[in-house]
Amino acid sequence: MPLIPQIREEDASPEIASIYADIKIVSGLSVVNLIWRHFAVYPGVLPWAWNAASPIVGSTAMESATRWTIETLRLPPIEPIEPEAQRRAHLTPSDVRNIRAVVETYLRGNLINLIALTALKMR
Repeated sequence: MPLIPQIREEDASPEIASIYADIKIVSGLSVVNLIWRHFAVYPGVLPWAWNAASPIVGSTAMESATRWTIETLRLPPIEPIEPEAQRRAHLTPSDVRNIRAVVETYLRGNLINLIALTALKMR
């Protein structure tokens, strides 16, 4: 499977870095999700896509939609990693907290992207 090109935050031009900063502020995330970094590769695509999507991302409707999705989506439970398995994997309590934080960040970011990009596609 070919690697999809991206512009990483540390490699961004000033114009792209400015949009990345706005993405973080508006989304409330500490990272710029991969889809936006992929869009940045193609001239004019990131500014267009972010300009179109940012009002949705920063809206109360987005907050309601993400909350509704989390609260109403019913999936089979996933068993947690037992403390003994965590010890065998050499995971410290700090590691477990960090893993949970990563999952929470991606949960929020991916939900936002799913909704915003669906709206963008509908345009």
